[in-house]
Amino acid sequence: MLSRERIVSSEAAWAATWVTAVLLILSSPSASLSQDSSPNLRPFRPVGWSDAIVVSNGQEDNVDTPGLKAADRIFVDLPS
Repeated sequence: MLSRERIVSSEAAWAATWVTAVLLILSSPSASLSQDSSPNLRPFRPVGWSDAIVVSNGQEDNVDTPGLKAADRIFVDLPS
């Protein structure tokens, strides 16, 4: 049986991997094409947000939490 600490740690690792993959995809040259090609699908960064994708340890935060730890509960917020 998995302990709660191990489950939380694996959830944090999964979330960190997912966020890293999304950021790598969005920062690739093909994600930002010229105007005569496909549309730019880069996410919108609202005023007051630290970035377009916010990773924090609280729900509905709009600023990244520095120094997240594996034991932290992680939330990924996107503008609606």
